[in-house]
Amino acid sequence: MIFTTPTFSTNHISISGNIIEQVTTFKYLGQTLNINYTFEHHIKDIHKCSQQRLHVLHTLSALHVAPHLLLLLHQSIIQSILLYSSPACTACCQSQIEISFSKSL
Repeated sequence: MIFTTPTFSTNHISISGNIIEQVTTFKYLGQTLNINYTFEHHIKDIHKCSQQRLHVLHTLSALHVAPHLLLLLHQSIIQSILLYSSPACTACCQSQIEISFSKSL
């Protein structure tokens, strides 16, 4: 995979006859990388994923599941997503991470 901008077109690059695909974003080890090395796509992905899992937590809360079990579930399925790779993207996206984290509590 090669990161390229939509306006920048390179000739097709091939290795051993296999053409290398050119992309603007790529997910690697759970982190979405893009051509500008910003974490906007990654933050959007983890926000979407945490919101989906938060819905499960709200549903269980409505069913009167014990609070200590809800906290354990929050730590295992929501907090883990929000904190994964956070040292890498904290500096540039601190406010977006804090908003997602506060909504999940």
